[in-house]
Amino acid sequence: MSAVRPGRIARKTQQSGFTMVEVLVTFVILAIGILGIVTLLVTSKSSEFEAAQRARAVHLAEELVEKIRSNPRAVLAYETGMTHSVSGSEPSPNCNTSACTTPAQLAAWDLWIWRRALEGNDVSIGATPTAGLQEAGGCIEFFPHGSYARTGQLRVHVQWTGLLDTGSGLTSAGDFCGPSGELALRRAVVATTFIVDPTE
Repeated sequence: MSAVRPGRIARKTQQSGFTMVEVLVTFVILAIGILGIVTLLVTSKSSEFEAAQRARAVHLAEELVEKIRSNPRAVLAYETGMTHSVSGSEPSPNCNTSACTTPAQLAAWDLWIWRRALEGNDVSIGATPTAGLQEAGGCIEFFPHGSYARTGQLRVHVQWTGLLDTGSGLTSAGDFCGPSGELALRRAVVATTFIVDPTE
């Protein structure tokens, strides 16, 4: 009978592979990594939505500025002050299907189309508009220059509600244009220009 060496017995009783602690540590590290990726995706989506809303607001403000520039005789008909109004019913005449014969008629049509775009009424699910800004508001201020009635500084305000507090919201409730809400979440774009009516 041959003697068994102690070293050989020790080698046979050693286990290979991972311990339960090593597996748990690996899972914890993996979970933290996945959580970081998910958080990054959510933040990315929020930022993308905010950027899209801001781009739309800038476009809408500049679009109305150009319409007022092309119809300066009715600049006072466009002015709303810092009061927002909903689009309401379609004005008459419809400038797409018939001629608007006065600057005031064209101004009423432009404002109606613009407010519908703010509200997102062009695209809807059922009766709910889906293409507009969140809780949008649009206001137009006009400040005549000197003795002129229709020549002066124009400001077009577009406001909406963002998703997160970025520290760049409105600072005073008096700055609201549109539905009131939490100041920190309110976003604003102001397009400023100088309107000249060559007929006065």
